[in-house]
Parts: sequence; structure tokens; C-alpha cells
Amino acid sequence: MIKLRLKRCGRKRRTIYRIVAIDVRSRGEGRDL
Repeated sequence: MIKLRLKRCGRKRRTIYRIVAIDVRSRGEGRDL
């Protein structure tokens, strides 16, 4: 099962959200798409 999460990156005034696919079966490790 795969969940999609938004990961917060970037600087204070320039916030960038990256979509991260997390495999629930693994130990909570996320892969960037």
C-alpha cells in the first residue's frame, strides 16, 4: 500500500512542497517522485 504525502522543503519565505510516496510496508521510508 502506498500513501502520498506532502513534504515541506525550502526556506522560510519560499516554502516548497514535494510529493513523497511512502510505502506502508517498509519502515516509513519515503521516496521522492
